[in-house]
Amino acid sequence: MSDKSELIWHKEAINDLEHLSEFLKPKNPKVAFNAARKIIAASNLLLEQPYLGHPIEEMPEFLKLTIPFGKNGYVMKYRIDNGSIIILRVKHTREDRDF
Repeated sequence: MSDKSELIWHKEAINDLEHLSEFLKPKNPKVAFNAARKIIAASNLLLEQPYLGHPIEEMPEFLKLTIPFGKNGYVMKYRIDNGSIIILRVKHTREDRDF
C-alpha cells in the first residue's frame, strides 16, 4: 500500500465498538477496555497488512478479520478503497446478527 493509506471507521463500526464495550463494562471494566484496545490494534494492523482478512463469500468486495479475544473473539468487516482501509462493522463472534 502507499504511504497515503489511512484508516477510516464508518459510523456503524464506531457504534458497534461502543455497544460491545458498554455490554462488557458493567461486568468487568478492565475486560471492556482490553477488548476495545484489541479491536483497535487489529484495525491499525490492517494499515500494514490490508489483506490480512479473508473475503466474505457472499460479498467478495468486503473482507472480514477475526480477532481472537478470550474464548471467542470479534469479527471486523472492512473494505479497501483507493488505499484506505474502511472499517464497516464489528461484532462478537457469538452475536447472531448480519453485518
